This record gives sequence, C-alpha cells and structure tokens, in this order.
Amino acid sequence: KAIFFNVLITLAWIPYSMQRWLQMPYVEGVWTSEIIIIFTAFFIAVGLTISNTLLLFSLRSLKYKRFFAKLTMLHLAGLFIYPIYAGMTVSWLGASVWVDVLAIVILYGNLWLMNRAYQKMLLAE
Repeated sequence: KAIFFNVLITLAWIPYSMQRWLQMPYVEGVWTSEIIIIFTAFFIAVGLTISNTLLLFSLRSLKYKRFFAKLTMLHLAGLFIYPIYAGMTVSWLGASVWVDVLAIVILYGNLWLMNRAYQKMLLAE
C-alpha cells in the first residue's frame, strides 16, 4: 500500500507544487528562497521516485528492502518542508491553505504507512 501511495504522491507533486509556486509573492532576483525551495522539493521528489523504484526491485532481498525503505522515509520527511513553507507564504496574502494541510496529512499518512511496513521488516529477521 505504501509504495502505491508513494507513486501517487510523486505523480501529484508537480501539479501541486507548481500551483502553489504560482500563488507565492515574487521578489525580484535570480535565486530567491522560493526558487531554492521549489528546486529542492523537486530533487527530493525525484529521489522519492528513484527510491520507490529501487524498493520495488529489491522486494526479494531483506537487506536492500530495509535500506530503500529508510531512504523512502527520508525523502517523504524531506517533502514536508515545501507544503509548510508554501502554506505560510500563500496565507500571508490571504489565500486558503487547505491544499497545503491536505498535502501534509497525505505525506504524514504515507510516512506512517512506510514506518509500519519498516517495523514489520525489522521484526521479520
């Protein structure tokens, strides 16, 4: 289940982050904090995709499966930065933040599922 939700998060991340980025107030400059955070979030989402793919291919090996599950949880935790920042920035202008709260809840739910699966892997030794 967790891998399926990871794939859905990866597919929905680009439209979500672009929509929130377009609503952020702009400051003139080449490397503003918004641009740095959006690129960081994209690289973390790419890392999530890669770790999910490697997790799927390593389902037979317990050692690699544990490693890629840890890596996936690390990427999921890293994705929390963008919805929090986007929600704070966009709400400053008076826009609603229900999309950001929903993104945080989905990320937390998937992190919880991955942690539960990881704990089962540890007990299966």
